[in-house]
Amino acid sequence: QGSIKAPADQNEQSEATEGKETPESAAAEKQKEDQEAQQLQSLAKIDQTTAEQAALQAVPGTVKDAELGNENGYVIWEVEVAANDG
Repeated sequence: QGSIKAPADQNEQSEATEGKETPESAAAEKQKEDQEAQQLQSLAKIDQTTAEQAALQAVPGTVKDAELGNENGYVIWEVEVAANDG
């Protein structure tokens, strides 16, 4: 298991436009996120099920959410687990 360098983040906004979302900008943002997810999926070394199983071994509980992310230029699975101990 190793790390793969993720593509550069192309979704950065300028400070002047940040927080000013229109329906068009929301649709464009969603499209960019979908494109990034496809890129990350093609770079991921493991699938979602394997990532969830690894997370549940570390923290027994229930998986609430799992998504691919770009962490400091590396492809990672972000898995949210509701732990059994509360």
